[in-house]
Amino acid sequence: QEMLKVVFANPEAKFEEILLKIGYKKSTFETFKNRVTEAQKEYENLSHKPKTIEAKHRWIMGRLKAEALGNIDLKELCKYVQGEVK
Repeated sequence: QEMLKVVFANPEAKFEEILLKIGYKKSTFETFKNRVTEAQKEYENLSHKPKTIEAKHRWIMGRLKAEALGNIDLKELCKYVQGEVK
């Protein structure tokens, strides 16, 4: 969920409560390195997967984006995915 929607719906809520409602969890870049590996395995198990490497990168980024927001720079994550995922 987007944070602003929750804030507007709950204007009196404390910041920690908002984070809880949107499912935010603090993570490190190292955690995301492991998640990239997991997402890569998930992708390989898809029955109808796109054929290009760019599509694979986009699929993996799509899996990680929500969790990455507020934790790490998405550009850095994208660079990592492009460098590690072949």
